[in-house]
Amino acid sequence: MKMRALLANFIKEAIRPRTTQEIVGIELREAYLAKLEAETTLEYAKSMVDYNQSRIDRLTNRLLDLGVHDGT
Repeated sequence: MKMRALLANFIKEAIRPRTTQEIVGIELREAYLAKLEAETTLEYAKSMVDYNQSRIDRLTNRLLDLGVHDGT
């Protein structure tokens, strides 16, 4: 196919109205991607909570070892 025909087909495809099925398919894909990003963010947040809880436990124990009773 010549470059002009390829370009013409590309433009026709880009401006033609989408079917309901195509629109739903596009939105479904976007929803899956958004869910994946949210799960990644959730995993990161959970790991940060666990990390900081470990720090709190470690530092609290260190204070107790030093004879301090309340670290707050």
